[in-house]
Amino acid sequence: MRGCWRVWSLLIGALAVGATAAGAQSPVKFGLGGGLAIPLGTFDDNDKLGWQGEALVTFRPPRSPVGFRIDGHYMQMKWESGYRAGITGATTGQGKTQVIIGTGNIVFTIPTSEETRFKPYVLGGAGVYNLRENPDAPAVSTRSVTKFGINGGVGFDIGAGGGVFFVEGRFHNVFSGTINNIGGTSDASLIPITIGFKVGGQ
Repeated sequence: MRGCWRVWSLLIGALAVGATAAGAQSPVKFGLGGGLAIPLGTFDDNDKLGWQGEALVTFRPPRSPVGFRIDGHYMQMKWESGYRAGITGATTGQGKTQVIIGTGNIVFTIPTSEETRFKPYVLGGAGVYNLRENPDAPAVSTRSVTKFGINGGVGFDIGAGGGVFFVEGRFHNVFSGTINNIGGTSDASLIPITIGFKVGGQ
């Protein structure tokens, strides 16, 4: 996990260097971040607190509080107590759950004074979620499922000009038939908490 944080630190540093070359009036922002992945509900019964990384692109027209964002998450969580109620039955032994997410979202930036460097926003949308079991034992097969889901959250940008830091929390809900209960009625829910850096835009 330390190696992962080093990689994200280097990537965020590269974005910060590139901020001076980004046009301040461009409607496009790019960002990278990382943080915690918190499983909820039946997901929490099988998986521990994990980590996640995010990459994003936003488009917001000048002087408009409404924009559009495309982003992707990679998450990883270890199994609870070496046991998991998996896709086709129970899986024993140690392992991890990998979650890859791609979403499209509407972002509303709450109007504030032009002088403030604190800009809160809310966002929400839908996307595709791939959940994969990765047992540590090579003899146990890897299983995965891809489902649609929705998400919503809040965050805020801190800074001005071509580069800003951001903090964000979102709730993701994967629709019925999850990696915990394929074909069933239970949903998988999780919350990523992200700290990152954006460059470009306004």
